[in-house]
Amino acid sequence: MKKIVWTSIKAGGFCRGALIVLALFCLNFLGCTAISQENNFLNGLPVPRTIVTVFSENFDNGLGAWSQLAGTWTTGAPAPNGSALISPTSASAATFSIATLNNIDLTNYSGCRLQYDVRYNFSAASGVYGQVLFAGSVVGEFKNTAGTAAISSSMQFLTRTVQLPSGIAGKLTIVTAVATTTTADVRFDNISVTCNNTFPAAYAQLLDNFESGGANWSFDVWTISAGAGVGGSAAAKADFNYAGATHSASYIPNINLQGHSGCTLSYYYNLAYSYASNNNLFLAINGLNIRTDVATTPSLVVSQNLTAFEGNATNALYFGCNQPSNNGHAVCIIDNLNLNCQQ
Repeated sequence: MKKIVWTSIKAGGFCRGALIVLALFCLNFLGCTAISQENNFLNGLPVPRTIVTVFSENFDNGLGAWSQLAGTWTTGAPAPNGSALISPTSASAATFSIATLNNIDLTNYSGCRLQYDVRYNFSAASGVYGQVLFAGSVVGEFKNTAGTAAISSSMQFLTRTVQLPSGIAGKLTIVTAVATTTTADVRFDNISVTCNNTFPAAYAQLLDNFESGGANWSFDVWTISAGAGVGGSAAAKADFNYAGATHSASYIPNINLQGHSGCTLSYYYNLAYSYASNNNLFLAINGLNIRTDVATTPSLVVSQNLTAFEGNATNALYFGCNQPSNNGHAVCIIDNLNLNCQQ
């Protein structure tokens, strides 16, 4: 009897010991699993990227990093801080340009961004313009060469940013041009090119191919015309037979570019004429004629920078079709509008 009791106690002790060992094993196993899961989760998180400054210039130490290609550029006040780059002036028609002395090499980087402070004042004349280029491509524009309206930043510096293409190297170039007795004054400061930036998805502000009609537009003689657009699609079309008239197609909603940068408006146009080759189509933003295309270039897909209007909460856009010739017949067609911002 005692032996049986002793055996039962020993057996019970063994079972209890086994359970304790099993429990400890399970706890240890679950703990390891939890730690492993945590490590996998942390390893899966995006690694914070260090922003790299590839180029910077505040013009406080002169123009040693720049090559004066045309005209005499200077530095001085006013500026956001210290000195700013100041464009040349001329009493006769001239084009001025300045570029970085060396290439800005982005071949081993991604997520690259150009940022600068700018103040500008351009007279109302065709041929007066101001642009920023990287590796030969326009990445900023304050007045288009064909624009015929004055435009300025109201004597204040504005901050502008644009995403740069990765995998290339090139010089940063600034170009201005004046016509006779006009002004093309522009000042730059605090230029920087940084990489490893993270950009939000591209932002489409305006998309219209006129396939659903013209509900977003106010037309006078313009109509939605089937088969007039790209590839035989619908398009907005103005067709009139008398001279000295301008007819407009106005986009009704205000366009908000506040908080956005790197904005471009692309569209297709087609111009036809029967009397003379000087009917034209112009693009206006906030009442300013920023671009004019003439019938000597009868059709084109345009990509127009809207640098000067970035930061504005309300922007009004319209197209004007103009026939200045006597007894002229003008046809203007626009299609596939896309206003896109990089962020």
